[in-house]
Order: sequence, then structure tokens, then C-alpha cells
Amino acid sequence: MVSIKKHFFPLVLILWVVSISQGFAQIEEQGTTNSLFYYSGTLGSYDKVELNFQMNGYAVSGSYILLNSGDLFVFKGRMAVDKSGVGLLVYDDKNNYVASVEAKIVSVDIDFAKEIKGVWKSANGKVKQTLALKKVAELASIDEPDPSYFE
Repeated sequence: MVSIKKHFFPLVLILWVVSISQGFAQIEEQGTTNSLFYYSGTLGSYDKVELNFQMNGYAVSGSYILLNSGDLFVFKGRMAVDKSGVGLLVYDDKNNYVASVEAKIVSVDIDFAKEIKGVWKSANGKVKQTLALKKVAELASIDEPDPSYFE
């Protein structure tokens, strides 16, 4: 009887973890996640960038800092329905529109948004730079999106 008890608890724990993870996967498939991603990369050929990217349904927002200058920018935008791309509007610390970004979201198997690759274009259209980011961390939580956003 002791050996049954010894193996029963780990088995129950494993089944509980599997059932929770399957429940989370089903919720994620319905598009109800609110996730936060952190990226590191470059803007243009020499500006180092640290970026946080929050996804709430198809709405995205976040901020990035240019490490060379210390300049901070915020952005907001929309993700494509198939989650393969994103369009962003970028604002400076005084809330002035300064740029737009169109980027491809690179996902591999279960690693969603492993990389972001795209083009940053100044508000006046005179400056274009490549944007290349790699995910360094991800914090995901389950949350219902604001239903009024889609109405």
C-alpha cells in the first residue's frame, strides 16, 4: 500500500499539469491571450534597440529604447489576422508621431514571434531603416480582450 501512495501523488500531479496546459492551449487558440514579449536587436546598421511588445488580441502596443542615445519611443498598432505581420505607429516622449513600422513576425513551431523583421519609416518618409529583433523573453497571461475593441 505504501508503494501505491508513493507513486499516486506524482501521477496526479502530472495529470493535473497536463490538463491545465491543455486548457491554456484551448484558450490561446481562441485568441484571448494578453502576452508581453521582450526583444533585443538593431534599427538600421548601428542603433541597438531594446523593445517590449504587448499583445492583447490583435491590438499591439509597447515601447523601445535606442541604447546608443537613450531615446525612448512608444508604439501602438494592429497585428494581421493570421499573426504573421504587424503595423505600428511610433511616438516620441512628447507624444509626437515620428515613424511607422511594417514588420513580419517570424514564428517557428511553438515559438510564436521568435523574431520581428521589418522596415521603420520616418513620419516624413525620407528615412527608412531595417528593424531586426530577436525575442529574449516572454511573459504570457490569460486574459479576456476588451470586447468593445472589435465592435
